[in-house]
Amino acid sequence: MAGCCDRNVCERGIMSDDPKVLLVDDSRVFIAIEKQFLSKMPVTVREACSADAALEMCRAEKPDLIYLAVDLQGMNGFDCCRQLKQDSQFKDIPVVLLYDKNGPEVEKLCREAGCDGTLEKPIDRYQFLEAGRRFLDGIREPRKSCLVRCKFGYKGETHSANGLDISSGGLFIDSLLPVMPGELVDLEFNLPMAGGLIITCVAEVTWLNTRKDQRKPNYPIGFGVSFSRMAEDKVELVRKFLMQTKRR
Repeated sequence: MAGCCDRNVCERGIMSDDPKVLLVDDSRVFIAIEKQFLSKMPVTVREACSADAALEMCRAEKPDLIYLAVDLQGMNGFDCCRQLKQDSQFKDIPVVLLYDKNGPEVEKLCREAGCDGTLEKPIDRYQFLEAGRRFLDGIREPRKSCLVRCKFGYKGETHSANGLDISSGGLFIDSLLPVMPGELVDLEFNLPMAGGLIITCVAEVTWLNTRKDQRKPNYPIGFGVSFSRMAEDKVELVRKFLMQTKRR
């Protein structure tokens, strides 16, 4: 089948006590995107490339959350969700349906299927994680509200700004610069520990907090970034900073 996984059921990660998230899609591209969104979260990711494989996975290893694509070869996501919700073993598993086009008919089918949440493709990282956080506390990066000075290179120019709300996966940048999700910036910021450490990396813009769409009203106008190319030793320094401040 073009564009789907080589195997119907694919397992990733080492067995652990972390919450299990099942991703169901017959597109390698969307599975890869969703896995990247979850890569820094303390969860175990499982994959299924069809509705039948998803049901098989649920019977073998009950997940704590399911992201389920509507458009699948064979049984579609609506019918798969309906089967899960009609089964006493699985009816309490939160199911987020992902669909390609919105409209009254799609919304009606989602309600009839009994899903717990919906997302319209193409998905962005912020919306994807927010949908999951409603049901699973594990989809939450260690985070610290603090103020850090940062510089970022964008389209050949260097800009100075304040960085807020740092996590192991990214931070929020207080800036009026009109960037777009998916764009890359060369980021440098000062980590306030041990006299101040300079962290440099490439970061990807993942969400915007604008006047028209202020997703977090308590935040200034700006944008969130995800650390996409950071050396492992720098990642470890950020994690240590978060753990130190958590213990205080």
